[in-house]
Amino acid sequence: MSKEISKETKHTYFLRSSLFNLCFYSIIGIFCIVLLPLLLMPRKIMMGAVYIFIHTTAFLEKYILGLTYEVRGAENLPVAPPYIVAAKHQSAYETFKLHFLFDNPATILKKEL
Repeated sequence: MSKEISKETKHTYFLRSSLFNLCFYSIIGIFCIVLLPLLLMPRKIMMGAVYIFIHTTAFLEKYILGLTYEVRGAENLPVAPPYIVAAKHQSAYETFKLHFLFDNPATILKKEL
């Protein structure tokens, strides 16, 4: 048996997702143009801009979409880096969150393995 979603709820979802997309893609456009010169800077400075982008995106997710995230198994991580973390991705959403959880992570894509 599936739950029926009311027409009002559908409109609310549509408005919230439209507002999020408008804000998100506007921010991406601004960051791509304004922060392009940071690609020539040292990694530490460039990563500062990445963290600002990720925190801005998280703010939009939390306050417009109502999204949160849950971390499982953090107690199993070593106390001090370096270490390897393999994320079981459900979507691209986790890629942003890895920067929240780990200081300056290196990302390896499947093809690189």
